[in-house]
Amino acid sequence: MAQKSNLFCSWNIERCKLFYRMTTVILFIFTLPFSGYAELPYRADSLLKVLPNSSGSDRMGILAELAWIYKTHDPDQSIRYGEEALQLAKKLKNPHYQGEVMLYLGSTYFYLNDYNKAVDYFIQSLKIKEKLKDQKAYAAILNNIGEVYLMMKDHSQALNYFNQALHLFQKLGSEKNSGVAHTNIGRVYYQLGDCRKSIVHIDTALAIVALRNHAAGRAAAFHYKGLVLADSCYEGRNLEAGLGYLREAIRIYIGLGDRYEDCATRIDLGKVLQANGYSERAFKRFTEALLLANQIRSPFLKQECYDGLAKVYEKKGEFRKALNYQLQFSSLKDSLFRIEHGRTISEIQNRYLEEKKEKEHILLKKSAEIQALRLTRQVHLRNFLFIVVILVAFLAIVLFNRYRFKIKTNQLLEEKNRELALLNATKDKFFSIIAHDLKNPFQTLVTVSEMLSRRYHELDEAQKSRIVQTIYHSANLTHNLLENLLLWSISQTGNIPFRPAPLNLSETIARCLALVQLQADKKSIRLINGVDELKKVYGDENMVATILRNLLSNAVKFSPEGTSIEVIATLLNNMVEVRVIDQGIGISKEDQEKLFRIDISQRLIGLSPEKGTGLGLILCREFIEKNGGAIRVESESGKGSIFIFTIPAVAHG
Repeated sequence: MAQKSNLFCSWNIERCKLFYRMTTVILFIFTLPFSGYAELPYRADSLLKVLPNSSGSDRMGILAELAWIYKTHDPDQSIRYGEEALQLAKKLKNPHYQGEVMLYLGSTYFYLNDYNKAVDYFIQSLKIKEKLKDQKAYAAILNNIGEVYLMMKDHSQALNYFNQALHLFQKLGSEKNSGVAHTNIGRVYYQLGDCRKSIVHIDTALAIVALRNHAAGRAAAFHYKGLVLADSCYEGRNLEAGLGYLREAIRIYIGLGDRYEDCATRIDLGKVLQANGYSERAFKRFTEALLLANQIRSPFLKQECYDGLAKVYEKKGEFRKALNYQLQFSSLKDSLFRIEHGRTISEIQNRYLEEKKEKEHILLKKSAEIQALRLTRQVHLRNFLFIVVILVAFLAIVLFNRYRFKIKTNQLLEEKNRELALLNATKDKFFSIIAHDLKNPFQTLVTVSEMLSRRYHELDEAQKSRIVQTIYHSANLTHNLLENLLLWSISQTGNIPFRPAPLNLSETIARCLALVQLQADKKSIRLINGVDELKKVYGDENMVATILRNLLSNAVKFSPEGTSIEVIATLLNNMVEVRVIDQGIGISKEDQEKLFRIDISQRLIGLSPEKGTGLGLILCREFIEKNGGAIRVESESGKGSIFIFTIPAVAHG
């Protein structure tokens, strides 16, 4: 009886799921005419009303505009209007409109995945725009050809055309179109798996289109930023943010009436949801996309929908439905699609280039013939003598430059050799200083530990405590020296990884203050973090922490009891200036010049009983310079010290 009850519940659950899916599809079908897409025919309605009574240039303009409006809404209508507009433009001998309509027709065939016709129209339009010296349209066509190569997965050619288009748009000052080109370049890098480069170009595009209030450009950038943010290849992956960008792109495309891009975005959203285990939500998006793909007759988008639905049903264990969609997917897939289309497109492109070279050759030939008729024997002789003089002068210049280059090279080698010799001598002296600084604490350790070992029972508790404190102090000093020496040696070989990223400066300072808190408590020193939570810098977190830890440790070491140490930061231009302020013994002007140098023993600096090796400050300077900053000190004897370093700030925008 219990088994029968469980079967009944399971059957009801499956029935509820089926009801939910059917309801989702039916609601989408019935709500689609009332969405933003219903506005598109109304926008064209006024043009359709005046079309029957129009003629000549007016009719040509109306037909061209209708071809553009219907390119994603109703491709058949777009082609019909476009071809009529093209015939009329040829009849009226209007090359401008011929080029525009060919561009519109190429775009329509692109959405229908007929890349042969698309590129054929693009190339014809390119020839006309080149003759008219219409560089803006020329750049737009280059961008469209890049789109075709991107769909064919020919990433090198796609990147080549998109970069050419971007260069021209920037040269012409067309910021809106520059944003579109940046988005397309980002799409190429995303398909190549380079999410870091992809997000750089997409964020650049977003910044541009936001300034120009370009809705279509913003939607495209949102679409592909959503894909990058949701992809595991991106270090800053944020699935929810990625899904939000994709949904916002769909909303904009609905408002623009762009069914093709809406459909493509829904498919990508479905893929992201499916990849992250949201099968029901993925099913909804693929179903919506399939309805749109059928309306705009795009075999490529239908194929993507079938593939997505097959994977959803396979994941759910409904293998019969999965097989049905997989069979529909396979029936659309043509194994020779890319090769045949690629060959055809290459032939069209090569034909265009050959025609262009042939025309240039004819022009050069005619020019040479005219020049030959005008030349006389005397001119030939004069030209010959002139060429000889030029060759002699050129040879003399070449020989002179080679001589100067050789002298400069020898001087540079001598200078580098002197610098290398000085550097080696400096490092030799540095290592002798380090060896001396390592030897002293070890001698102290051996001496006091030997005393403790031999006279342990003769010493009172106070003497033992002092000896233990001496051992701890020497061991701690040696440990710090070895740690800094190891870091410094690794930095010299270039093996320390450098991973700059946005950092919360206040949090990093708080962690470093916690590390020296015990040392400060022993001397009743108050530690103050005067940096606000919003202050952010751009640098390597481990290096910044090492810098702060060394500066704070030194401040505690050289500060008397009962004082305070404060860390503050201010924004100067694009840099954050960090100050570590203590009320210690201070440093004289003479001793300040000895800091940050590896060829001077830091034990010779100042009169304080607390001594350091100075290796920590050398390490600080190298790490700060690695992060693009600089370090300096402001101090007077007996008035405390301020160690100041800079680090790049995170740009706000």
